[in-house]
Amino acid sequence: MMTNVMSAAYPDLVAAASCYSGVAAGCLAGSPGSSPISADPTCANGQIALSDQAWAARARNMFPGYAGAYPRIQTLHGTADTLVRIPNLDQQLRQWAAVKGLSLTRNNTNTPQSGYTQI
Repeated sequence: MMTNVMSAAYPDLVAAASCYSGVAAGCLAGSPGSSPISADPTCANGQIALSDQAWAARARNMFPGYAGAYPRIQTLHGTADTLVRIPNLDQQLRQWAAVKGLSLTRNNTNTPQSGYTQI
């Protein structure tokens, strides 16, 4: 979970990051705890639905005024995770695509191997 937060809060110190079954930066904002077990479950369940630009604003607001490049992000998420659900992958992808000015238009199925999709 902290990969996305650290990448958004310290983009000047992070060149690249890899997130495994995480949530978008700012998803846990205002939650009573910082882990999926103690936090508001709507985040881990993938039920916080924001626009791409709203997710991007949450990330950018972690370092107001920052005008440099944001880190490269690799995010992986399995469909069998019952604690941090798969909709969080989409929210992370949309957040970082908006922060970096990218579009999510290409899906490569069975890449890097059978059963995986590279987005």
